[in-house]
Amino acid sequence: MDELNNKWLHIEVSETGAEMCRILGLKSQTEYLWCADPAYWGQHCPLLFPLVGKLREGKTKIFGTTYEIPKHGFVSNEQFTKTAHTSNSLTYQLESTPAMHQVYPFPFRLEVNYKLRANHITVSWTIYNIGLHRMSFHIGGHPGINYPNFDGKNKIKAYARFKPEGTIESAAVCETGCLGNSRYTLPLMEGLLPITDECFNNDAIIIDRNQVNSISLLDLNKNPYVTMDFASPVLLLWSPYGVNSPFVCLEPWYGLCDADDYEGDFANRPYTNHVEPGRSLTLGYTLHMDAEVSRAALSKKERGNS
Repeated sequence: MDELNNKWLHIEVSETGAEMCRILGLKSQTEYLWCADPAYWGQHCPLLFPLVGKLREGKTKIFGTTYEIPKHGFVSNEQFTKTAHTSNSLTYQLESTPAMHQVYPFPFRLEVNYKLRANHITVSWTIYNIGLHRMSFHIGGHPGINYPNFDGKNKIKAYARFKPEGTIESAAVCETGCLGNSRYTLPLMEGLLPITDECFNNDAIIIDRNQVNSISLLDLNKNPYVTMDFASPVLLLWSPYGVNSPFVCLEPWYGLCDADDYEGDFANRPYTNHVEPGRSLTLGYTLHMDAEVSRAALSKKERGNS
């Protein structure tokens, strides 16, 4: 594991999948990131690329050829190379191989950067198109966040607050694991979503259509715990259903799974990103550990580059 530390946080990152595996709050001694217990879910914070979610029937067409890209892509088990390690940042890189091109034909270089500042971590992904054709892809994060002071006897595990505030709709998956036609309004109470096991009886909450750009988890006393800021058009909340799971995943997706009736090309899927040959695109998100220190308490310098 590679490590980053400051007076607020200690984080650990693995070269396998360039996956963040630990976030420890040094003030509160809180373990924020899920421990990857396979009894519930055996990952911490996998990177989803070049696909988020699931393809219809597990297949898609690219340049007229059918490819079978696994759900959430394939890079989470690949060995990245650490290319930089400074006092407050870590950078990893993965370059595609002929074996990868059997399931995804675009040559690429993927760079993952973690920057630690005050009580927050900025995660950046830079996707380089090193091939000859316009490259289409999806990418997303999947950090599992431990519920604050988890008690399995409590029906409500935490509260979620969204920004911008207002009515929020969720798309819904159908029995195939792809998007169905139904949508529903989240049952907010005074602007907050009580997170319970029943929130995930239809797999995940899928907030698409650029409805929100920030989510805060609050403890049962409605005190700030963790905030995620992002520019992705889609945010998912997911937790294993029916097992009283002690964590919830906050997932910023630059992409979305197929609709159950989608038969088009990969390049035309909703929220698909495109990079021309020789160009790159940088995307990502920021996690704030609010339980360590409030934003108001941070100096202007410490709040910089949030």
